Amino acid sequence: MSVSLEIDHGDPCWLSPDLWVVPGNDPNGPLGVPVVGSPAFIWARVHNRGTDGVQNATVRYWWANPGTNFDRTTATQVGVSYVSLNAGETQDVLCLTPWTPSYVNGGHECILGEALEPTFDPLPPGNNFNACSDRHVGQRNLSVVLGAGRRRVCVPLEVHNDQRQTALLTVVMETAEMKKLDERVLATLGGGLNHPDLLKPGTVQALGLARTPCPGEKDIGSATERIELRPGQRAGFTACVECTGTVLVHVSQAHNEVVTGGLSILAVDQARTEPERETEEAEAKA
Repeated sequence: MSVSLEIDHGDPCWLSPDLWVVPGNDPNGPLGVPVVGSPAFIWARVHNRGTDGVQNATVRYWWANPGTNFDRTTATQVGVSYVSLNAGETQDVLCLTPWTPSYVNGGHECILGEALEPTFDPLPPGNNFNACSDRHVGQRNLSVVLGAGRRRVCVPLEVHNDQRQTALLTVVMETAEMKKLDERVLATLGGGLNHPDLLKPGTVQALGLARTPCPGEKDIGSATERIELRPGQRAGFTACVECTGTVLVHVSQAHNEVVTGGLSILAVDQARTEPERETEEAEAKA
């Protein structure tokens, strides 16, 4: 029996277009960014790319603290849903259990979904999600930071060694082109955050990683750090970017030069208000 359940990866792998959040009490309401302390619902788009149908496949939903990597021992399960899919069919599947983002993760959108059928299409063994390689698993690890003008944006994160042995991990911050941000991901941000004016590329003046949660100027180091961690051990970093306008930054974690996870920071410039846009549009038409 050929069942192939998939939740698509993104580019990079942790920006899946097949996972999104609906804030509020209505799961069919407008898509948007989660708010600390307020309920939200998680959706996953599940594909069956096999040649046989499947009944009551399992879809599990998770959230985790901001970090470049996590596994089933460090993430928190939100809920479970079930879906039946014909061969070649795709469905949007709702997690009926609401998720309330906590102050621990600051509303950061670090969610994960996995689709499986225990008999005909099981997950690989072990606690690792393997979100960059396993087709069953999709991950959405995006921090949206709103601001205006030139500013420094700092996002705390965890680096996690999910290997069975001590590992030397490399953490790298790098800028990314705004045009490469998947339009399907932008569409799920809601709240007007996909407005073309807001997403005009800005400029990055500096990138750096710090080992303290509230870093000062002297605490911020280079954009590349290496750290040795024991199996299951975690370490805290803060990713800082000094920028003007709207910028996209990826933070990746690698082991033996293989990227095993990461997160992205979208710093959105809100300096241009709606009245300003309306004035410009009116002048352009005149």
